[in-house]
Amino acid sequence: EPGDKLLVDGQPAAPGQDMVLAPSYNLQVLRAQSVQIDDQGQTQTILTTAATLGEALWEAGIQLHTADQIDMPLDTPVTGPLAATITRARSVSVRRGSQVFEGYTTAETVGEALAEIGFSIQGLDYSVPAEWAPVPTDGEIDLVRVLETTLIDKELLPFESELGPDPEMPIDTRGISKPGAYGVDATRTRVRYEDGREVWRQVEDSWVALEPQAQVLGYGTKIEVNTISTPQGDLEYWRAVSMYATSYSPCRIFSDRCDSVTSSGATLRHGVAAVTLRHYRSMAGSQVYIPGYGIATILDVGGGIPGRNWIDLGYSDDDYISWHDWVTVYFLTPVPPEGLILYDLN
Repeated sequence: EPGDKLLVDGQPAAPGQDMVLAPSYNLQVLRAQSVQIDDQGQTQTILTTAATLGEALWEAGIQLHTADQIDMPLDTPVTGPLAATITRARSVSVRRGSQVFEGYTTAETVGEALAEIGFSIQGLDYSVPAEWAPVPTDGEIDLVRVLETTLIDKELLPFESELGPDPEMPIDTRGISKPGAYGVDATRTRVRYEDGREVWRQVEDSWVALEPQAQVLGYGTKIEVNTISTPQGDLEYWRAVSMYATSYSPCRIFSDRCDSVTSSGATLRHGVAAVTLRHYRSMAGSQVYIPGYGIATILDVGGGIPGRNWIDLGYSDDDYISWHDWVTVYFLTPVPPEGLILYDLN
């Protein structure tokens, strides 16, 4: 019958072929089987004596590419009529960033096609067309790798300085009683990258991660009594302050008149000294010693010199001496009561 195969002593032979004289012959007839192939909607029937479906396709010149699919194994024995369907793979190109990858797929959707050629969509990744969409007719697919990360930015917050008394520090000295500490301001930002390129960032939250700690700048309140040798003898003092000294007398206060009455009512003369009103409120009546001048009592108020601790040394008009210099002013004992001491002269 058409498609059958005749073997003579195991070798293919035509039915009309002459026989060679031999003591014996081994004749074998291989009956052809019908194999129906549906190839992308086109059906053909082949008659074959092949042992397997794969051999039958090969003999019929029907080639399968690597990604093509057939609905039964190629090693299926051909022992009777068979019907097989071939699904041909389509060419697709996957663009990922600046790279393009070529492949073949029989998948119906973009997501299945990407998975077949080894580019599965994971996490926030997405494709164009979308993964549930049909594979486009032109086979072009964009695969975008997406990474979102969270950044924590920190910024130092400055600390403030506070002025406060320090009983362990000598009077009229300053230092850091308590060091300050910077605070930390934190900001959480979400950043999105597509194919390694930043496409957006958004601040999600901000908070003070660490509060700043104020620095305490201390001024000394510790008082110690010491002794100084002077032309007037040894004098006890409890405070020594650098002050800018000027001098005045009754007729050198005003340009148009003389005035010898001080703020306390005492007569202006040698031994009377003036300070600013702020200092006078706590120093009024205090005795001081100024090298080169001698002992004076603070009994008057003057205008002072901005930015300087100032003292004005009194004279009468007859014994006036001009002063314009820095001096050390020694405040003599007894130590005033606690409430009358101005610890911070600045």
